Amino acid sequence: MKSLTKGLVPSDYVIIGGTGDLALRKILPALFWRYLDGQITADYRIAAASRHEISQTEYADKLRPFCGDAFTSGRASEDAWNAFLSIITMIKLDVASGDGSAALAEFVGERSDAERPVIFYLAIAPSLFGAATGMLKSSGLVTAQARLVVEKPLGHDGASSRAINAELAEIFDESQIYRIDHYLGKETVQNLMALRFANVIFETQWNNNHIDHVQITVAETVGVGDRAGYYNSYGAIRDMVQNHLL
Repeated sequence: MKSLTKGLVPSDYVIIGGTGDLALRKILPALFWRYLDGQITADYRIAAASRHEISQTEYADKLRPFCGDAFTSGRASEDAWNAFLSIITMIKLDVASGDGSAALAEFVGERSDAERPVIFYLAIAPSLFGAATGMLKSSGLVTAQARLVVEKPLGHDGASSRAINAELAEIFDESQIYRIDHYLGKETVQNLMALRFANVIFETQWNNNHIDHVQITVAETVGVGDRAGYYNSYGAIRDMVQNHLL
């Protein structure tokens, strides 16, 4: 079997919006699984940057419930959990005002070299993308090794989406920008192409001659929670239908 860790370069992950729903529910649990698989080691570092003041212990308590599957499956141990927590650093950062940018620059600078990638994940509202990238530039953090990850939705309509992309392009080269939708990583979505084209039963039947309609059901078990501000601005249609479902 091909090694999953061969050729991986130790990196720094900076999650801006580190205490938010996306970071706690999706990003950090995914990174924990990568740690358990050996794809992230003690040489990696994770910075959870947030405008909220929170201790390392409080953050661990918030994160633990979202990593429960790793424990119930028997993959994770307390030693592995504590080792993973040891590579996480909390940074108080307000991208709008720039408060805390010096602490972030210091964190990155501690291991800065020409070969070490730094991944900035903007787990914040799209309206703050411009402020965040501007702060990164003014702090001297936009280098050749920097990468930027932005999550949908990129704006609330065509005009705002183009404006956001223009803001990103002013700071980062296109080759450094990764636009993602975490739904694309779901197992069912990943397997759609194989299910359709590699299955001899469906390959000749799944086309416009035999399919009357397609119904997509998303049986959500999680409500709005603490994302009321986000939903008041963007709404469920923009959050779910125009990106996740389509």
